Amino acid sequence: MRRLLKLLLGALAGVMVAAAVTRRLRPSVGDEESDALDLVAIFAASELHSRAAAFSGRSILAWFGVCVVDLRDATPAAEMDLLVTSLFGVVVVTVPPTWRVSVTRWGFGPMVVDAPEPDSDDAPTLRLSIRAFAGVVVADSTDAADDDDAVPAEAGA
Repeated sequence: MRRLLKLLLGALAGVMVAAAVTRRLRPSVGDEESDALDLVAIFAASELHSRAAAFSGRSILAWFGVCVVDLRDATPAAEMDLLVTSLFGVVVVTVPPTWRVSVTRWGFGPMVVDAPEPDSDDAPTLRLSIRAFAGVVVADSTDAADDDDAVPAEAGA
């Protein structure tokens, strides 16, 4: 039993050290006006309300952290690809109801995608690749609360 406890504590310490090193080596890139984002939240919280002129995506990483991204005011680019990675963290992405969301998933834990199909055949498509070992929530703006305090219950903790 002691050997198992030592192994588990050692593994947890290793994961924590790796997260701390990654935090220093991989800073967040982009702001509200950026067309491409590389958001990183490691042992922290990150919130972004995009107003990009031609949002193309890139990546979001939440490792023992929380990322909240609101794309309702972003203008879509012709191609939008977003890689969402959650390791013991939570990612919440809010999209406009006029966008189509295409999702590929891998991982464990809650991954809630609630983005209805728009009526238009030529609606812009956000391609999400989700790799998760915790929670990811994608919702259209009709489901998202207007106040900044709200996080969908499906996000979990």
